[in-house]
Amino acid sequence: KVRDGGYSGINVTAPFKESVMQYVTRPDSVTTRLHAANTLIFNGTEVYSYSTDYLAVKEILRTARSGSCNIIKNGLVIGVGGAGKAAALALVDAGYKTIIANRTLDKAKEFAAKIGAEFAGLNDVADIVKNAAVVVYALPLKIEELKESDLSGALLIEANYKNPSFLGAPNYVGGLEWLVNQAIPGFELFTGQ
Repeated sequence: KVRDGGYSGINVTAPFKESVMQYVTRPDSVTTRLHAANTLIFNGTEVYSYSTDYLAVKEILRTARSGSCNIIKNGLVIGVGGAGKAAALALVDAGYKTIIANRTLDKAKEFAAKIGAEFAGLNDVADIVKNAAVVVYALPLKIEELKESDLSGALLIEANYKNPSFLGAPNYVGGLEWLVNQAIPGFELFTGQ
């Protein structure tokens, strides 16, 4: 429908970041690995896919480096939808030893194996977060398993910008900053500027 409407591309949001891949004819290397995208560009009959979520997390990591470079950098990603996948891949590509936690363990296990990460259930996050330099929270609501956790030692990046769960936490990068950091490369892809 959007292709028939004369659009040159679209931004894609949850819960469609994975299912939209069925329409893509030219995935880039990142969306091929993720099997998820949040930006599509139309060029004739071709549909190109990109993950500006991946680029946003890489930029946030670059500008808000946490931890010492002399120790192993541990990362935890909670949630393995399209945004969580993008964040996990960005952490792995940035050299973090990454654990992906999800309620559906098989989904976390499958994606973790694909990108060279580890996986865990949500019931394990309270212990894992103690050693994490970066925690990316990519779920729409705060989970019980984190309610008593001390997140002050980690850089906390949250994807949710409408109803954030951790607003005001120390070392917090909120969903609005993520949104801006994914919109900038999206704008460049749409306009060439």
